[in-house]
Amino acid sequence: MVAPIPIDSSAGHKIAKRRPIRRKQKSLSGRLVYGAEFLHVDCVIRDFNEKGARVWIAETDSVPDSVTLLEPSNLMAYDAKAMWRCGNLIGLSFNRAFSVDSEDAIRLSALRRLTFEMREQSTADDALQTVTGP
Repeated sequence: MVAPIPIDSSAGHKIAKRRPIRRKQKSLSGRLVYGAEFLHVDCVIRDFNEKGARVWIAETDSVPDSVTLLEPSNLMAYDAKAMWRCGNLIGLSFNRAFSVDSEDAIRLSALRRLTFEMREQSTADDALQTVTGP
């Protein structure tokens, strides 16, 4: 369900006037993903173009500047950076876009999983070596 969105402040309109590529108004469900633990928060994508988006989230305190925006309607993900914040609105600039079912996304997922497995194995090996000695 899409939450109601408050009317934009005048500051948001000033930023929009400076934007070189006009964003298209939308009201799509999305999700911001961040951190090594893949923490996430649901959002509403208010407007969007190939360079960035404006999203609305209920709680802004825990969201860092570097995030991945998931847009499930077209199975796309966008690595992004928060360029501005105004209340519950965040302006994102995209660094990279990719399909979540692409080979690249599958490879990234596999690499992440393997990295975490290696990290866990290394921690277990270190603990075993501490107990048994060199």
